[in-house]
Amino acid sequence: MTLDNDDPQAAANGSDDQLPAGSEEQGAQGNDEDESLDKILADIGAENARADAADDAAAKDEQGKADETNAAVQSILRREVRRDVATAVDAVQKENETLKGLDSGIVESLMQGEAAKDKRVQAAWVNRDEDPETWNKVRSGLGKKIAKGLGGTVDANATADQNAVIAAANGKSPGRGGAQSVDNSALTAMTDAEFKAHKATLGS
Repeated sequence: MTLDNDDPQAAANGSDDQLPAGSEEQGAQGNDEDESLDKILADIGAENARADAADDAAAKDEQGKADETNAAVQSILRREVRRDVATAVDAVQKENETLKGLDSGIVESLMQGEAAKDKRVQAAWVNRDEDPETWNKVRSGLGKKIAKGLGGTVDANATADQNAVIAAANGKSPGRGGAQSVDNSALTAMTDAEFKAHKATLGS
């Protein structure tokens, strides 16, 4: 008989708080399983992170190579465009006497200015490789238009200059009395050097 329990049956069965046999072992096994699952998931997470990092590095490497390729392609295209522009300018100057003596940069600027005003010229330029015949026709027409415009300007300036010399030579300009009379046909027949020399004698 125990001092704290008068119930013989309870004493025989033991305390109500006593754990069933094997329960502690089952609890320990459950904790081991939880820890094992956490480790598995942690390993998976770490592996995924490594894979993501490797993918990012590969993507950056590919992007870097693509950028280098694009830069190289753009450089080649720029050189080809400059070559085609130079070829077009050279052809235009050879085809038009008025443009032969001009600096190629001036002729190019004039061509660029005309092209900027007409989308049809731009389209012909863009398609010059696919349709060179059309581009050549457009380029030729463009050169003639520029030459015609410049020719008119040059002729007008030359005429004004000749008229001034004639007026001075014939004493029609103040302070030019007594000069030898000269007509337009004589001035026209002069070379540039002769004209400048004659103009200098008149004090023009």
